[in-house]
Amino acid sequence: MGTSLSVPQNRPAPGFELVPRARRHWRQLRRDGLSKTLRADLRRSRTALRRAAWLATHNYAPNAVPVYVVGVQRSGTEMLLFTLAECPAAEIHNESDDSRAFSNWALRDDGVVRSIVESSRSRWVIFKPLCDSHRIEHLMTGLGTPSPGRSVWIYRSWEGRIRSVLALWPDNNRRVLSEIAAGVDRWEAGGLTPETVELIRSFDYGDMSQASGAALLWYARNSLFFDLGFDARDDVALVSYERFLDDPERSMRSVCDSIGIPFEHRMIERIGRRPPATAGSLDIDPRIRSVCDDLERRLDAELGARLGTR
Repeated sequence: MGTSLSVPQNRPAPGFELVPRARRHWRQLRRDGLSKTLRADLRRSRTALRRAAWLATHNYAPNAVPVYVVGVQRSGTEMLLFTLAECPAAEIHNESDDSRAFSNWALRDDGVVRSIVESSRSRWVIFKPLCDSHRIEHLMTGLGTPSPGRSVWIYRSWEGRIRSVLALWPDNNRRVLSEIAAGVDRWEAGGLTPETVELIRSFDYGDMSQASGAALLWYARNSLFFDLGFDARDDVALVSYERFLDDPERSMRSVCDSIGIPFEHRMIERIGRRPPATAGSLDIDPRIRSVCDDLERRLDAELGARLGTR
């Protein structure tokens, strides 16, 4: 996926680009107010200084480890990315504001991604390629980097994810599913089994609620964790968004151990629960509710087994 891009071999990653970062900063200012925004700016400045100091004395090129933070949109990937950004040895590439690594939200060609990894002085190069979640096996083992990659799959309860989606993109998921059902080539269909595609085609999208559409897309994309065999791989960590909020230190230590990144308490200092994005009951098709419940129980059981709590 993506288009070709020439990447200079010896320049460090630019981090956040100016215009997207300015927009993000303005949204934060409107949401959190001046005082909280200034504190966040100070924290980012301190993080940047720590990273600059680290880079002044280290150079892992071309042996940086690529790491892919994946999952379904509105599942906590952004939160996880910013916790990992507190590690000065980590270089961050976010789909929302990094045109060097991403084009139209998808990772650029393998050669571009490989060049970014191999030219980095960092110990870890971390990407958030949500549109490429179904490609992480290839990205980890087929990219051709000297160091094999690792991935972190984060999932959120289907109800929590739906409430978040409905607050931002109320009709987007239903429209996407209707296009997949009609045979439109969309990235959301990448990696889906014939059984999952057939399930998507079995619904009438003219009569489906927005919440049902969001739930079915949650099911389709999170099913990939098992359908693609990621549950059998120790190089793909599994994280629960809700469990992360309830026990951030244990969850963060588990993520760090899976990647090899040293844990620091500063990573989780800003982690806390927020009220649900929407309230009230959700109008969910009973068949969709059933498959979502089953998959969530399966994900929880897999996580419990990995943490030794089942």
